[in-house]
Amino acid sequence: MTLNSDFIKISFGDEMENSKDKEYNIGSYWKVFLLIFISWFVFMAVMFWSANDFEFDFPPSTPLSFLGLFGDSFNVLTSLFTGLAFAGVIISVELQRKELKSTRDELTGQKDALEKQKLEMEQQSFDNRFFQMLNRFNKIREKFVADEKIVPNGSSRKQNHILDFFNGFCTTVSGSQNIETVAAMFKDSLFLDDENEFKYYFINLYQILKFIDKFYNERIDEAKFHTNMIRAQLTSNESQLLFLHIFFLQEFGGKKYMELIKKYAMLEHLDYERLKNRCNDPVYKKLIDHILLEYEQEVFGKNKKILEHINVLKKL
Repeated sequence: MTLNSDFIKISFGDEMENSKDKEYNIGSYWKVFLLIFISWFVFMAVMFWSANDFEFDFPPSTPLSFLGLFGDSFNVLTSLFTGLAFAGVIISVELQRKELKSTRDELTGQKDALEKQKLEMEQQSFDNRFFQMLNRFNKIREKFVADEKIVPNGSSRKQNHILDFFNGFCTTVSGSQNIETVAAMFKDSLFLDDENEFKYYFINLYQILKFIDKFYNERIDEAKFHTNMIRAQLTSNESQLLFLHIFFLQEFGGKKYMELIKKYAMLEHLDYERLKNRCNDPVYKKLIDHILLEYEQEVFGKNKKILEHINVLKKL
């Protein structure tokens, strides 16, 4: 009730102020009329009193020419009303001009208010959909960690599918002869398996990044606010898997995905040393260094440790 009352006071208060301004303007114009009338009156008084032989009682024998001259003397009065009429037209035009300007200003204000309301509604719609997508993405992430898994020694632990993926991969590539073989194994594991449990994870991550990028367009700071929120949720294991996935995805048409990863520095928190030391196989380590050099440095954002390591590798 208070809010509505305040709104009414503000709205009608503005209208009252506008009305007062208009009354003030009209009053100032009446002053002009009054000044013109007083000037005319003074002029006529001086003219009449300065004529010593002026008489209002004309005898019957007064010539018509004299009467005509007397009547012509009142042309001043006609000129006065003509001038006043012309001034009235000018004032009317001026008032209409100001009224039209006021109307345009009001329409501009309404347009700005509607535009602001539209942007707020679009932002609200974006936020709702963004958090829906983020919630769905987190549910997919939860599947990577099962409740419990019985290990051979009889104990139990949380099952981490990404960790199991790396452990199994390291066992497979042990003793490989070249990085091409290891790279082919990575691609087979990440893309050629139709039942790959990571497929929907990366698809949803891409859709979220694309959605943010499309909505904010060139408003990069606002877009990064949301992408940083996603990046902060990624675990070390997820960042390492993303590092490998995006690199090999380029062979399957993942150029746009790579652009988004680069634009929002999604690998800034990558623990590169941990990734490199997951497998003791020297060929695996060589492949990881090779992939690192293929990436553009913007992907790693402000990760000084990785940027320094890249500079060292380039000198070798």
